[in-house]
Amino acid sequence: MQMKPTERELLDDALGDRFLDEPQLISSEPYGDGAIAGFSVLESAATAFDDPNAEGTTTTNWYVDTSGRSVEQETGLVLGDPDKPEARIWLHPADPRLPALAPASFDHSAAVLLERMGLQLTGSPHLLAYRAGKRAVFRMRGTESDTFLKVVRPKVVEELARVHTALADAGLPVPRIIAWGQFGLIAMESAAGVALSKTVNDMSADAVLDEIDLVRTRLAGVDLQRDARASLARRVDWYSARLRAAAAGDEAFAALVEALIAELGEPMPQQRTATVHGDLHIGQLFMSEGSISGLIDVDTTGTGNPVDDEAAFIGHLVATVALREAAGFDASGIRATAFDALERWRTDELRHVLGVHIMGHAILPAGRGNVETALAMVRMGIELLARL
Repeated sequence: MQMKPTERELLDDALGDRFLDEPQLISSEPYGDGAIAGFSVLESAATAFDDPNAEGTTTTNWYVDTSGRSVEQETGLVLGDPDKPEARIWLHPADPRLPALAPASFDHSAAVLLERMGLQLTGSPHLLAYRAGKRAVFRMRGTESDTFLKVVRPKVVEELARVHTALADAGLPVPRIIAWGQFGLIAMESAAGVALSKTVNDMSADAVLDEIDLVRTRLAGVDLQRDARASLARRVDWYSARLRAAAAGDEAFAALVEALIAELGEPMPQQRTATVHGDLHIGQLFMSEGSISGLIDVDTTGTGNPVDDEAAFIGHLVATVALREAAGFDASGIRATAFDALERWRTDELRHVLGVHIMGHAILPAGRGNVETALAMVRMGIELLARL
């Protein structure tokens, strides 16, 4: 059977003659029947800006979508049948599923969007996070406080505003929404406190986990009348195939990947149902005076399996430990929190779902050639799963 070309191969075939160096993987997520992968590439300024007088070089970000899903309006190249294309390729920020992303990326056009929402904000939008085809977050600094702009698909913006309001009414510490627009933009206040990602290494594991369990209990009692994000565990085949491909040619790495996959075991029947965050990790939580004071990115929140939040939280800690230690920083407190969380949330279901999350985190550094960082994630994953 003929293998489908990878996103990197499709990008090279379509645009490789533009690039001055090898494209560098910056993101990769399963989507539809394939994936959306992002690549950072070096181009001549003349080519990138379509200006023969431009001098020097510049870095651009290209995205390749092999999901086979259609969009309302194309913003780049389409390979194959437009209704079910082999691939869709676009230059950031021209994301075809986030029409507000491009205008929100630049000062003047962002101001126009905000005026349509009845807001007048000064400052330049600074991109903080981007998940291709799903959402982006910008920060606009103000003299007294910052405003955050979340770009989402237009068809979900009203529902997300409703979820924010329902959670706030239930006493969850979500940022207040200032305004939102049907074109896919939400303006909200800053989360209160300091990001847990900045403090967790110096906190006791019990203190962190006690606070998280309090928030999870409060969240579980809110009926949002919607489902949470689908479990990553349903994509186990995609993650294992991608990680195996990234490890191919490195015997030691490939052996550890197989050991991790062997530790997954079989998925277990769902044992619990509650309202969950859907993507819970230390970057989504803020602390003030020892208590959780902020909960962000609730786009994924709804009725789901609590084990998905537990696996997401521990899996993110595994990735954080590997990244911090690779950069030469201490991560002993984070490591301790990961193992304590494993013991606190131990269930038959956790093993398989946590393993999938760890594979998902290891794919990106492996794809970037940061094999040691990927290996560190896989090794810690094996150690954790072996305790379940």
